[in-house]
Amino acid sequence: MEVMKASHHGSTNANSEELVNKLCPQTVWINPWRSEQPGIPCMRRFVAANSDVSFFTTGIVESSKAPLAEVENNFKSWSGHIVMRVFPDGKYYVYVLDDSDESYTVKSIHGPYISE
Repeated sequence: MEVMKASHHGSTNANSEELVNKLCPQTVWINPWRSEQPGIPCMRRFVAANSDVSFFTTGIVESSKAPLAEVENNFKSWSGHIVMRVFPDGKYYVYVLDDSDESYTVKSIHGPYISE
C-alpha cells in the first residue's frame, strides 16, 4: 500500500503493529485534533514497518511536536490541507496547501512517490 490515512487520528492505541506491517505505507495522512494525537507509539510502528514513511498532518497541536522528536524527520508537514495527485504512470505527489485563508496557496510539494 502506498498511501494510508491513519486510523483514529494516529492515537497511541490505533494502527496495530500487525496492520501497519502488512500495509507498510509510503505516506500516512494524519488528522489530529487533540494534544495527544498523533501518539508516539503509533508513529513508531509506522517507522518500524517502513523507515522512509512520510507523515502529513492537517494540523497538529504545538505541544504535540516535542514528544514526536524521534520521528520528526518523517514528518513532511505539520499542518495544512493535503492533496494527492496521481499520474497515469503510477507516480504521485503530495501537495500541502496553506489552509489559514481561502487562497490555499501551495506550501510544499513532495514526491514523486512511486506506486507499484
